[in-house]
Amino acid sequence: MRAPHFTLFVAALLLTAARPAAQSTITRFPADRAREVNPDTHLVLTFPGAPTLGTSGQIRIYDAADNRLVDTLDLSIPPGPTAGAAGPAAPYTPTPYAYTTAHPTNATTTPGTPSGAALPTSRDFQLTIIGGFSDGFHFYPVIVHDTVATIYPHHNLLQYDNVSRTIGVNSRLHWIPQAGREAFLVLNHNLRDNPLGPDTGFNTSYSEFTVKYSYTFRF
Repeated sequence: MRAPHFTLFVAALLLTAARPAAQSTITRFPADRAREVNPDTHLVLTFPGAPTLGTSGQIRIYDAADNRLVDTLDLSIPPGPTAGAAGPAAPYTPTPYAYTTAHPTNATTTPGTPSGAALPTSRDFQLTIIGGFSDGFHFYPVIVHDTVATIYPHHNLLQYDNVSRTIGVNSRLHWIPQAGREAFLVLNHNLRDNPLGPDTGFNTSYSEFTVKYSYTFRF
């Protein structure tokens, strides 16, 4: 597993009833300078007392290698609408969803970009792209339970570094024999160069092969 290095900066986000001297007891997961951490791991802050989530400020995540801004979570943006859609009919798209070979992510596409015949999704709420669905999903960037605040960055923005001596291959075959039927063949294979090991060169550190078939029933 490769090791990402990121710096987390939280501004005007969490207020806690604990005394200022107790702020040093706040623990972070992953810990500072932790290694062998999956880039999709949630960022967790544990406070000495129950924190209160504010409605302003930003969470910024920087790449520690070059101080590049990787992700920003704006807490002034509400997570999602609280009222249902107006109108006598559900706002479905008039044409079927168009399946393509493209796989949009937050790194390559602005969340809310319409797919098919859909209208652009409103940017008045939190949006993130999951599974290539560019229209985006609403989400809570921070969820607080008791004394624990869990931070959820946008998907596919945090990546591994380039000095970990690891090569990874992800290959996916997506077959649609007809509308409503899909098959996936996915291969994940990682190789790691361990200069201190008994063998020279790259050796397999992880390998996974997945088969998935879906069938849509219409009633």
